[in-house]
Amino acid sequence: MFESTLKLQNSMRAENPDSMDAFEDDSSDLAIEPSYWLPSVSEPGDLYRQYLQLATEGYLDNRNASQELRRWKPPYHLDEASFNEFIGGCIRREPIIKILNQFLALQERRFGEVARFLADELSQDSRGSDEWDLLLEWLLYFLPSEYSYRRNPHSELVQYLGS
Repeated sequence: MFESTLKLQNSMRAENPDSMDAFEDDSSDLAIEPSYWLPSVSEPGDLYRQYLQLATEGYLDNRNASQELRRWKPPYHLDEASFNEFIGGCIRREPIIKILNQFLALQERRFGEVARFLADELSQDSRGSDEWDLLLEWLLYFLPSEYSYRRNPHSELVQYLGS
């Protein structure tokens, strides 16, 4: 289905090459992006609501959603399922996700174990728990069939199942 979304995007670009302009960088919002991606919108479902707002009202009231949408430039006129599939495909291609998936594919991992791994990979001073908590939400929201997730009395356990 992701391939069909890409075909739709390409055909929309061919029909209207200016259709992606709203997602292009503008000089009023210059930001240096890190070399890796982590979600910046705290609720993954908000990204679609912001996408719709941009399409209908021409502006965004969430700066973080603007960064996410500019990064991936989803085509206009996607329903929520197609939008989620498109964003899931974009997330899947991010280098940090490929590294994380290799780590998670080996065995089921505890929350703290993944948070430490993520902090090490990102060379951060933090324990990585905030980053992992938000990233896990996004992975389970946009790529639910690719991850096994369960809670036990002492931790959350997650494993990458593959795409």
